[in-house]
Amino acid sequence: MTINAALLKLLKEWDSINSRVTKEVSQKNRKTAPDFTPFNFIWTNEDGISAIIAYLLDPQERHDQGALFLNKFLESVNKPPVEEDDAVYVTLHKATYQNRYHDIFIQIFDKNSPNPKLVISIESKLRGASDQERQVSHYIEDMQRYNKTDYLMIYLVPKGNEPPTEKSILRTEWENEKKKETAKVISADDLIEWLEKSKAEPKHLEIFIEHFIQFLKQMGKMMKNDNSKSSVITEFLTTQNALTIKALFNMLESKEAIYLEAKKQILQRFDNALKQFYEINNHIQECDRWNISENSFTSHSHIAPIYFVNESVAFKICIEGTQASAYWGILRDDLTKDENILDKLRKIETSKPTDKYPIWNRINEKPLWDSPECWGDLIAKDSRSFSSIWGHIENILNVYYETKKETNND
Repeated sequence: MTINAALLKLLKEWDSINSRVTKEVSQKNRKTAPDFTPFNFIWTNEDGISAIIAYLLDPQERHDQGALFLNKFLESVNKPPVEEDDAVYVTLHKATYQNRYHDIFIQIFDKNSPNPKLVISIESKLRGASDQERQVSHYIEDMQRYNKTDYLMIYLVPKGNEPPTEKSILRTEWENEKKKETAKVISADDLIEWLEKSKAEPKHLEIFIEHFIQFLKQMGKMMKNDNSKSSVITEFLTTQNALTIKALFNMLESKEAIYLEAKKQILQRFDNALKQFYEINNHIQECDRWNISENSFTSHSHIAPIYFVNESVAFKICIEGTQASAYWGILRDDLTKDENILDKLRKIETSKPTDKYPIWNRINEKPLWDSPECWGDLIAKDSRSFSSIWGHIENILNVYYETKKETNND
């Protein structure tokens, strides 16, 4: 048997075992619904998650737990708790001196002090958003205008402890901040640990926290059929001969290349759809055409982010998200520009809009985003997922150009 024949046999047997175990797990899950959380149906894009975190961190908010959540969070990042007379201000989308925006900005003041004794900026990448030019470096500079020494830059990622890219801040600069304990990477796992230590007494608040933890676990891929995968792997390896197992490991060594090629094919599909759109609408000038951003290549092992950019405006058409939830929409780079065009675009039906995401809607939950089924579906010629997503993107393009035409006629 050749390696190719062994690989084909291996894939067929894997699919057979995986299908059977998946069916067994599905039948078991009908009774327990272990992955259900209401957060799958509410505002959980990057802004939504930041709003929930900021709400809990703010002692003045209506959870009525005072500084409970804030102090447990400060403890988790090795900062002292706030005192009873301290004033705390937690702000979503706090503008910097260059009109860029901190996702969450926290200022803690001593009583009667004009300047904060501690400033914290939280930059959330939980939804896989790409780093912007000098983003983290600029946020640190902005915090230093409030307090030159006592500040903390928190870089929040879905999993692991990967620091910001060189595009956002030079590695030497980040390491220097890290050494001074003024910069730190935290993950969804750290948020979960913080929430589990923040014991709120009201039952309804406790239930809310439990569901939020469940959602974060899903987003961190910590609950995705771990037991069933283990069963599939165990059964599979114990039934194969040396040649098919060798073929398996050869395939695993190519995992990164497979994801990279698959991501290229998905991006090429969107690029081809764009070209076809402009072939039909060939009156549109080159200088006002949308293209796929290079930032779409920042992650090879995830489908998102995918960004469509146009030099004429300060916003992107975006596809963002992870397995817990993915969405398409418009992401603003500058909240002070393009109001006239965005006013027209807002007629597109949307979930709860924000300043940063004036339009966004969830992508269908099946197949599960970033799952093998989803990768396969987006690459397939008859992909329903691709057709659905591109239909929404094309609608944005049509409204955009209709608006530009109306503006030019005026």
